[in-house]
Order: sequence, then structure tokens, then C-alpha cells
Amino acid sequence: EDLSAGDRSPVPPPRNRDQVAVTGLPQGRGRDAQLGRDLVDDADQDEGGESSRRGAVQVITAHSAKGLEFDTVLVPTPWSAIEQREGRFTWEQVDRWMIWAKSTRRVPVMGPLLDLRPGGVPSWALPALRDPAKFERLVYEFVREVTVRYAPQGPSWLAAAGVNSNEVAAFSPVQMCQAVRHACVTIRQASPAAKLIVEVGDPFGERSPADGGAIGAIQFVRMLVSEGVRFDFVGLPIVLGDAGRGTRDLMQVASMLDRFISRNEMPPILVSALAAPSAAPREPGVGFWREPWSERSQAAWAAMAFQVAMSSRKVQVAGWDRLRDDAGTGVRDSGLFGPGGAPKQAAARLLGFRRKMREALGPAPTPSPAAAPAS
Repeated sequence: EDLSAGDRSPVPPPRNRDQVAVTGLPQGRGRDAQLGRDLVDDADQDEGGESSRRGAVQVITAHSAKGLEFDTVLVPTPWSAIEQREGRFTWEQVDRWMIWAKSTRRVPVMGPLLDLRPGGVPSWALPALRDPAKFERLVYEFVREVTVRYAPQGPSWLAAAGVNSNEVAAFSPVQMCQAVRHACVTIRQASPAAKLIVEVGDPFGERSPADGGAIGAIQFVRMLVSEGVRFDFVGLPIVLGDAGRGTRDLMQVASMLDRFISRNEMPPILVSALAAPSAAPREPGVGFWREPWSERSQAAWAAMAFQVAMSSRKVQVAGWDRLRDDAGTGVRDSGLFGPGGAPKQAAARLLGFRRKMREALGPAPTPSPAAAPAS
């Protein structure tokens, strides 16, 4: 869907900048070099500054992320990478991120543990989706191993993601609810006081029940709450540029948030993933916002999307989905850094927005006394 006919206020033009190496010292000058210093606060490199590509996990080095000055880091726990074979767990990648989070005093959020989005279930476990009892046992064993290992570090947990969309499984509503319940209960056994997040799929309601038995996101949250499933936050992904989905105008984003916020029974909300590409998607029908996707339009959308999200009274946190184009999964070209490690315009815009959010507002202005009535 092409929604470029909406708001047409001018987009700031791109500024020329030198290449900035984010895994070492900045190479540019002036304010471009300062951006590099802001994004990278030391010159150390981790294993040559390359992104790790072991297994199915691709993450940037810790030092590339350090200068973003954000307080929280989402540490992925991909089941298909940690447990590539049933009962055999590989922890090296997650261990490195948790060590870094502790050393830099970042608050870790780990997950998703129950990931029923495409690619979230390892290939060896896919046949078990036809047998909910067996799949429940496999999920329990994985979640228990992860939580017992990392609970002492006190992370928050992204307990489940994409369950209501039914894109991978063919669960009934009762089975969806039970899957989330068992994941949350297993996490609570290891981390009784931890904060739990349940990320819904398809918050805009693009999928219908005919699409594999999907349940609307709001209906799903209401079902979890009414069934007594204990979790603390609802995660809403707002992702543009994904294959099979049209581009959303910011008014539609605000309207979607309002639909969740207006529900009295709704737990506090996190915008768990904001994403938009910096280049035209290869898939047809994705659309664009204001103008074809570029670094400029990505940066403009990112800055305004964060303002829309954080202006909502029930939204507690908003985060960007992908840090680097050549690391991790997600929408192609949606990272804040390019494949070579150079920061995009969106990185600078979000860094500036983050700093503004951290500034103290100061005391409220004292109203001037009313003028005495004329005699």
C-alpha cells in the first residue's frame, strides 16, 4: 500500500559526512567525528571488530553498541541456535552478551523464549507442533535451561512472541493460552521477581482467523489476562518494510496504540520493535512513507515514530529492532548501522532523541499573579 500521499511536511535533507568506523576510532572530523565518538566510547575491538556469525546468531561486537547510550539491551535467545540438536546447548554467544551487559551496567532483557514466529522453532522440534503435549515438554526444557543459567543476573524476560498469529503452529486459542502460561510459570520458577513481557503478533490486525486460526492481538491479551496468566508488559512490534505487509502512516500507528491503551484491562505497553528500511525493499507491494525508502526517510520516520510512541501515556519503553544491517534477523536494511559499521542518519536522530528524553525538565513555571482589576 502506498501511503505517501499523507503528511508531506519537509524531511530534513541528508548531510554529507565522512565514513565513521564504529569498531575503532572515528575517522571523520568535526561534528561527524563527534558522532562517531558518541557512538563509540573507546577504541577497543572485540575479535577484530567483526560481527559474530556462529550458528544462526549474528550480533555486532559489544564495543559497536556501547556508545548508543541506551540503558537497556535486548539479548536474543534463539532456540534454533542455542539448542541446534535436542538436549545439546551452546551458550557462548549469549554468555558474551551477558558478560558485556554486566560490565557496562546495561539492563538486559532476554528472549523471546517461546518464539512462534517464522524461524523461531528449531527444525528438529517442528514435528512436535502437531503434538501440543510433546511441544510443551520441549519448550519447558529449553526455557528452564535458559532461565536457570541466567536468572542470577536479574534480567527481564521476553517470555513469548508471535503466539497469537499462528504462523508456525496450528494451535487453538486454549493451546495458545496454555503455551504462554507454561512459559511464564517456568520463568517464574527461576526468577520469581522478574518482569515478563509477552509480545503479540500482528498488532494492526492484518491477519484474519481464516489465516491459520490467528487471534487478534487485543483479544489475545484479554484472554491471557482473564485466564490469570501472570505477565507485566505487552510488547507491540511496529515494523515497516516487511514482505507481505504494507507501510503504515504514523496516524495509523497512533490509532493502533490508542486501541491498546484505551483498554482498562491492558497491562503496561512496550513498543518492543520499531523498524523501517533505509533502502527500497526487494519485495513488491511493501510501499513507502512520504518518499521511497532511503537513509533520509528512515531517519525521519524513526524520529517521529519514537515521538508518537513515547507520547502515549501507557507506553513505558520503545526500542529499535535491529542495530546493524549485517547482523541478526529482521527487515532488510533496517539497522542503525550499515554493513561496514558506519552509523546511518537514523542513529544520530535517535541518539539525539534519547538525550532529550534524559534531560531534566526542571520545576514547573510559577504562574504570574493576576493583574489587579482597574478601579
